[in-house]
Amino acid sequence: MDSVKSGLSGTSSNLETAPVSTGFLKNYIGAAKPGETLLIEAHTNKFGKSLAFLSVEIKTKETGKLIARGTHTKYLPGTDFNL
Repeated sequence: MDSVKSGLSGTSSNLETAPVSTGFLKNYIGAAKPGETLLIEAHTNKFGKSLAFLSVEIKTKETGKLIARGTHTKYLPGTDFNL
């Protein structure tokens, strides 16, 4: 879940412009059975002037049962996403 959300906001090797997490929440709602295929849906909910608001849901492929949900807010220094 962490990798998917971080990938949505980009990465940087420059410490002056590297993204910083300002909020992070994971909720485990259900359990998957061994061998079950999972679907991961990741969304960029909003890009502001320097903050990105991201979310992820993990569901079973067969039934759509929700397994986990997460949100992530990242500070992105030196960026302006007014698209």
